[in-house]
Amino acid sequence: MLLFVDRVLAGMAVMRAISGFVEIAAAYYIMFHVRRIEDALRINAILGAIGPVVFVAVSALGLASLAGRVSAPRLIVISAGMALVLWGTSG
Repeated sequence: MLLFVDRVLAGMAVMRAISGFVEIAAAYYIMFHVRRIEDALRINAILGAIGPVVFVAVSALGLASLAGRVSAPRLIVISAGMALVLWGTSG
């Protein structure tokens, strides 16, 4: 059965899948190839920086697709919610 999926939704799913693959590959690399804690922490820091970038990119893609269907005040509220998530999870 062939599924017809909205291009934006497919793009969001692909971005998240790639991000998940990178996380799993990094975990494998850390567990089996890196022999020093310092190097593992560097890799973990890089992954920690990539996560919010993926969150913003996927959310922006979703917001762009909603722009024509949702009122401006609702888009502002959704954007503010994204900003609060980023602010609340920052160190």
